[in-house]
Amino acid sequence: MTLLLAVISHLGWAIGDVFVVAASRKMGTLPMTFWSLVFAFVVYTLFLPFFWQDFLKLNTILLGIIVLLSLILMCGHAAFYKAMQIGNPGLIGIISASFAAVSVILSLIFLGETLSFEKGALIILIFSGVFLCFVNNNFKFEWGRGELLALIPMIGWGIYYAFIKPIVAIVGWYVPIYIFLATFPLIALIAFRQRKTLAVRLDNSLLFIFIASVVLTGIAEASYNIAVQTGNVSFVAPIAGSYPALFVAISAMVFKERMHGIQWIGVGMAVVGIIVLGFQA
Repeated sequence: MTLLLAVISHLGWAIGDVFVVAASRKMGTLPMTFWSLVFAFVVYTLFLPFFWQDFLKLNTILLGIIVLLSLILMCGHAAFYKAMQIGNPGLIGIISASFAAVSVILSLIFLGETLSFEKGALIILIFSGVFLCFVNNNFKFEWGRGELLALIPMIGWGIYYAFIKPIVAIVGWYVPIYIFLATFPLIALIAFRQRKTLAVRLDNSLLFIFIASVVLTGIAEASYNIAVQTGNVSFVAPIAGSYPALFVAISAMVFKERMHGIQWIGVGMAVVGIIVLGFQA
């Protein structure tokens, strides 16, 4: 069962992010962020009767920390959608997925975790791969706005997943996700202040792409959380965390956006580092 959930997470994130790229480019950043949060919020609300007791474990401090982390996570998602909208999906996917290395560093500094030689080497490998994503074949820096924006989810998601771990141990995985999804009114407020509309003209194809992006990534997130709670993290994390490799392969075929040879090397280094780092979880 744990293996199945890990594979579902892998496929859900890899294929779901392909639909995220397509939906973001058609809908725009704010509408994509807002409606994906609303859709997921409605779905998760259906399961609220099964998890409402977990909310009783909250206190003021825990709630405040979760809200703060949720805002950071929301900024990461919005920047990710914008980056996918304007940049190279393969590079953005790898840069964003390198948040695992950021989480490890923050856990070392603030949560008292220890740094082994293997973890240190993998962090260097991941960041070296990310560095090469900004280099062309002439060994000169080359980046677009999308690739730079991808650094925001890398850091933001790294912060969230580092500090949410001890909270999940207390209140479970459902409560933090539900509170995060409940931040959608803030997106509406931002759109109102910027005088931008959240309305989207949905034809059948866009509706399918949007629903697929939210459902697949949502199933991947839930499957991963359940797998981690019921199985061994060192078994689940490498399988689920290797999704960027499949995403890069699919996005290269679907979106036809090319990368320099040295950038492919960087992608490979980051993917290997992310996968092996999962075994060190």
